[in-house]
Amino acid sequence: MEGNYVQFQPLLHHPIFFPILLSITLISSNVLCHIDALESVDLSNNHLSSIPSGFITGSGNLSGLRGLEFSRNRLSCFLPNFDGFLKLEFSDLSHNTLSGMISSHMDGLVILKILSLGYNEFTGFVPTHLGKSMVLGQLGLPCN
Repeated sequence: MEGNYVQFQPLLHHPIFFPILLSITLISSNVLCHIDALESVDLSNNHLSSIPSGFITGSGNLSGLRGLEFSRNRLSCFLPNFDGFLKLEFSDLSHNTLSGMISSHMDGLVILKILSLGYNEFTGFVPTHLGKSMVLGQLGLPCN
């Protein structure tokens, strides 16, 4: 699939990009959750309708995961619980149909710098202390 790549950062810190045939089977089987050196996962533009809870749980255990992108899919659920994502610095869940309130689901994101949640269907107020991140520098919430 053109444009669908996972960045793998080996010990020598030379990025290697390799295409992965992304499907719900790959995500559900948690294959990506066993690549310990994985720093960024981009699953954008894959017509995904949900994020399997096992994938979120497994990804939270990756000690070096810094980026998680699910933009431009067909996600129509509530925000997942991001417990365990201690090193996540950026997340893009924009351009889906996520709904509900933005609440304590983000509390596990302690060093989050960039969060993009625009073009969804969120309701309610934006929490004044979004997550426990003290370094949040960009919050995108247009068109909700």
